[in-house]
Amino acid sequence: MSNETLPMEIEPVLSRMKEFPAYPDQLIPLLQFCQNQMGYLVPEAMNAIAEYLRLPSSHVYGVATFYAQFRFRPLGKNRLTVCRGTACHVRGSARLVEEVEKILGIKAGDSTADMMFSLETVACLGSCALAPAVVVNDKVHGKVTGKKIGKIIEGLRGGAAPAEAEPAPACAAAAPPAKTQPAAPAVKAKKSSTGKAKAKPASASRAKAPARKAAPARRVKGKAAPKPAARKAKAKPAAVKAAKKGTRKAVAQPAAKGKQAARKRSTKTQRSR
Repeated sequence: MSNETLPMEIEPVLSRMKEFPAYPDQLIPLLQFCQNQMGYLVPEAMNAIAEYLRLPSSHVYGVATFYAQFRFRPLGKNRLTVCRGTACHVRGSARLVEEVEKILGIKAGDSTADMMFSLETVACLGSCALAPAVVVNDKVHGKVTGKKIGKIIEGLRGGAAPAEAEPAPACAAAAPPAKTQPAAPAVKAKKSSTGKAKAKPASASRAKAPARKAAPARRVKGKAAPKPAARKAKAKPAAVKAAKKGTRKAVAQPAAKGKQAARKRSTKTQRSR
């Protein structure tokens, strides 16, 4: 297609087509480039792309109509996209679409006569935590209600930025608790030699109190008094020595028996000779 038959507004766009390599895998990048420059895809642009890449026009149209990202109608100045995903649908996205259609007087996929607004729906925005979500001019608005979308449209009509719900102010930092001084120890009164009571802390009197000694073991009639632990400790080394002697004897006995057996064998051999 020659440039003489192309509209004036798309000539500069198609003149930059040569920046892309003339390979079939550049079809989608070229379609995206033309749409970004003109706002939508016109038939003349798609025919020019088919001729540049040496592809059938039916193939170019098939790719452009397959992907939802490509548009064939001009968009309005303000674009509203309502999410219709599962989470948004459960939380009332269908009612939002109906509310916007009533306010703007158009159906989803159309634009207003003055080209101020365009209404679209999308399968999912990936913002399920903000459901129902609406994208207004590439800005995501979460948890949108009918009143909120009405205020956003009024703000766009008046030229003001869409109203945003301001986050709740942060709670003021709690004042640090007052430092409490430790309670004074209990005071115990004590009379002095002059007759006046002197204040004396109870803790000091307790510290000075002597430790109580353990009561001696009582003797029972007819029974000997138990021996102290020190005597038992002295008797332990004697038992250990006896045990050691026993082990030595036990070790020495097999050795002696072995020597006697060897002597008997030697005497037998001498007698046999």
